[in-house]
Amino acid sequence: MLQKNSYSTTSLPMPNEESIPVNCREILHDLFDTWHSGIIPRNRRLTQYYEMKNDIKDFGIAIPPQLSRVNEVVGWAAKAVDVRAVRSHFDGFVFDGYKDNELNALVAQNKMYRLVSHATRSCLVHGCSAMTVMKGGVGQPAAKVRAFSANQCCMLHGKDADDIVAGIVLADVDRENRASRYVVHLPDRVLTFTRVDSAHWTCVDARNPVGSILMVPIVHAPDLDRPLGRSVLTPELLSVIDKAVRDVLRMDVGAEFFTAPQRYALGVADDLFSKPLKGDDGKEVIDEETGEPVLVTDEAKKLRAYLGSLWAFTRDENGDIPQVGQFPAGDADNFIRVYENDAQRFSGAANVPLAQLGVLSNNYTSSDALGAANDPLILDVKELN
Repeated sequence: MLQKNSYSTTSLPMPNEESIPVNCREILHDLFDTWHSGIIPRNRRLTQYYEMKNDIKDFGIAIPPQLSRVNEVVGWAAKAVDVRAVRSHFDGFVFDGYKDNELNALVAQNKMYRLVSHATRSCLVHGCSAMTVMKGGVGQPAAKVRAFSANQCCMLHGKDADDIVAGIVLADVDRENRASRYVVHLPDRVLTFTRVDSAHWTCVDARNPVGSILMVPIVHAPDLDRPLGRSVLTPELLSVIDKAVRDVLRMDVGAEFFTAPQRYALGVADDLFSKPLKGDDGKEVIDEETGEPVLVTDEAKKLRAYLGSLWAFTRDENGDIPQVGQFPAGDADNFIRVYENDAQRFSGAANVPLAQLGVLSNNYTSSDALGAANDPLILDVKELN
């Protein structure tokens, strides 16, 4: 059986009421209400853009219907995220200039260099991610650290505490990609819910001896209104990406017409690019007024004539020679200039140097200018770190 194990598309049902401790039911309802109140669709949409799986938003005007299903990809969302993530590194813990060997051993056992990198990348996509620490199981470190994306967790922020006051993580899914285990982190306890069947869950209630939530949010660009951060992929960037995808599609469609420009032939015989229309009985359909067979366009004849290296026509019934010509193809430079304009808009909004979007300038750029182009990105990463 195929195992999906995808945490970004999992349904998140709330455990049945009877499995939740009475004094925790209100906070569980708050967590799941917050989780289901538009956060899940928004995070999954951002994930689609980062994974370059966003749909083409076509206006239905310039693109023929049969070509609107062509898959075009513009990877600028991933570039805006990755260009920051690769510049943010976790170097370990240092106390007054000295390293703690025991703590460094836990860092190595938990592969925290990789975990922090994953959590950072996820918080750039969605605005926040989370890391938790719990007692390790058999074969695990004594303190097990885990990282969760915004698709896999939900947190409630307290204004007075200036920190999260509760959090829940999707700890596991089954073979059919259904939520099978949740872990709820509270200041005084940790609740682990395990699904028994489609309607029933069990709960293990463990005391939290630390006295603070064993869950830490990793946030990008927090402020007073949104203390849990905001995504790098702003509505402006997504709008530019949508336009760039449309422009790339138009460019490909235009290239098809540029490669095969339209031709015309005047004064040729009616049957040169046509064939008799046949009825259901297989016989030719006759025009009642003229008594001649009804002709319809023969696409095969048109294609053979277009691809043929030599065209030969006879004079028409009046003795005139047919006239043959070709319509001028569209200028590809117009599409390129529009795409470059999209890249310039994205570069300015995302603080990503233009050259990293695959658009190179024809003008010489000095080393000082290249360094200055990276300054806004460097300041952004410094704030992230």
